[in-house]
Amino acid sequence: LTRHHNDVLSLVGPRLRSIATATGCGALVFAGGGRCTPGPQAPASLVACGTEAGPLHFAAWPRQRLKADPSSLQKQVAELLGDVVANAGKGGPRTASVASSAVSSAACGARMAEDGIGDARPMAGIQCDTSNAPYIVVRNFPDSWREQQVRLVFALYGGVAKVHFAAGIDGKRVAHVELKNPENMSKAVEQLHNTQVGDGDLIEECTVSCELAGGADGTGGVAARQRGPMRRAIFIDELPMSKRPEVPPSKEDREIFLSSLPVKDCSEDQIQSWLEGFGEVDDVCLFRDNRTGEMTGRGYVRFRTHEEANACVEAQATSTGVEDGDIMAAWSESERASRRANSVYGVDPHIAFAGPSGRVLASILVAAKMKAQDLWMFSDMHPPRDRSSPKPEGKQLHFVAICDDERFEELRSVLAGALQTFHEKISKRLKESKDARDAKDIKDREREARGKEAREQEEGQQSTQQQRQQQRAALGVI
Repeated sequence: LTRHHNDVLSLVGPRLRSIATATGCGALVFAGGGRCTPGPQAPASLVACGTEAGPLHFAAWPRQRLKADPSSLQKQVAELLGDVVANAGKGGPRTASVASSAVSSAACGARMAEDGIGDARPMAGIQCDTSNAPYIVVRNFPDSWREQQVRLVFALYGGVAKVHFAAGIDGKRVAHVELKNPENMSKAVEQLHNTQVGDGDLIEECTVSCELAGGADGTGGVAARQRGPMRRAIFIDELPMSKRPEVPPSKEDREIFLSSLPVKDCSEDQIQSWLEGFGEVDDVCLFRDNRTGEMTGRGYVRFRTHEEANACVEAQATSTGVEDGDIMAAWSESERASRRANSVYGVDPHIAFAGPSGRVLASILVAAKMKAQDLWMFSDMHPPRDRSSPKPEGKQLHFVAICDDERFEELRSVLAGALQTFHEKISKRLKESKDARDAKDIKDREREARGKEAREQEEGQQSTQQQRQQQRAALGVI
């Protein structure tokens, strides 16, 4: 804080009582930087709430509802600060900055007052953070949670630098959490959002909601750091498969991978209804963008029967004959992987990427320049192994990685190369098997031909002998 800090507090304090009375506030204080405006309107309980912490801000406790419109409170506070800036240190640059920050905080408080939050929910908890530090907003936790519980939940992500409890727009408590390592925030949000946490003992169990906030862009700095590490997922059917063996589907195949779905023109329900036109649908999984939450136009659909799935495939375009605007459909590679050695390949596609335990092959980690703790493979055959694993994106075979854009593209290329190598080996194996069958068929036909020829020769010889015997018998009679 600058040398004008004390001047600001001394000038603001005496005028707050009249504003509090006029607007119906039980308490209205100006605090921050370890200080708080003195006077009866600043009860000792504010210390327990941590009101003095953080940048300069206003905190208001309405008795029931504000007498005046919340905008009136904001206006009166802004006028007060205008007078303060004009009289404190000639209105230096730093003082103006402090005043601007406090006005922003007052605006947040006014919105809270409009919702009629009572004494038990002090508006001191809600501030407009004017710093660029990103933080995580945590919601839906029980009243028993205190700072200790929050810190324990986020302990796996490098430790917590700061925890600040506030009142949300709905009046319920929220927590603003800053991690010691900001780069871990995206990972923490991805792994904890809509996830059950707690041990039922020290930490009461609940399903928390987490989202990034703060930063220059209001999203925890994610948009400004798009190249920074974040959770990303890629399904096996999203990889290019130019070398995929051309084999007919199994009669057990019921799942299809769709791409180029008209998501800009159709809702998820409309796409579901369209798919049901081909038959009874057991499951639909439409992909969404990790950043925007919008549908990407790709996904899986599983039909009740093979015949219904085949009707859908035949009605769509393939990769070899696609035109602009066409929906593409292909038999699910993930479903083939779920059948392991019983797939149409006769080999488990999982082996292209991982060992029997489901751990990604070291060769892929090295080629993608990634660590084992930053890359996971999931499928219905390989669920999460422990609590440190992120939540799978679906039932189908896919990979979840914590990486930046550049590393993710490298990973995609490495996975595509591994799948291509697998497909080439399968194609070679199938060709060799076919060649062996063809060679065997040729040999069988040749053997059959030789056997037929031998039988015909034998039958000819037998016929000749019979004729000779008949001739001798005729001569003997004569």
